[in-house]
Amino acid sequence: MMMKRKLRNEEILLISILVKYAGKEHAYLLDNIENLFAEEMNDGGMGSLLIFGNDNVDRKLGKCIAEASFCDDDETPVIVGLNIDNYQDLFELDMWKADGSPLISLPDVKNVSKLGDGDVPVTNW
Repeated sequence: MMMKRKLRNEEILLISILVKYAGKEHAYLLDNIENLFAEEMNDGGMGSLLIFGNDNVDRKLGKCIAEASFCDDDETPVIVGLNIDNYQDLFELDMWKADGSPLISLPDVKNVSKLGDGDVPVTNW
C-alpha cells in the first residue's frame, strides 16, 4: 500500500485544467486543493492517484467529470480522467497510457486537450 502525500504542483495544475474542462459548476473543487492528499495507485506506474481531503469514510466513486489527453515524453498517447466521489469531492485522477508503460512525466497544461474537442494532440493512435 502506498503512502498518502500532498499533491505535487504539477498534479494540481493538471487537476485544475480538468476542473476547467468540467465547467464552472465544478470550480469549488479547487477551493482547498493545496490541502488535499494523494495516494499513488497500483497501475504499473501510469500516474493514477486516489485523492483525499474530506473525512468521509464511506467514499466511493461517483462519476467522471472531465477527460483529456496528452502525449507522454515518448510520444505515447495518455488519457486522463478526473473522477469525483459520492459526496461530490475529488476522488481520483485516472491515467491510462496507451501502451501500458509507466508515465515519464506529467504534461505542460498547454499540451492537454479536452477529449471530444477534435484537437487531441496525439500522433500514435
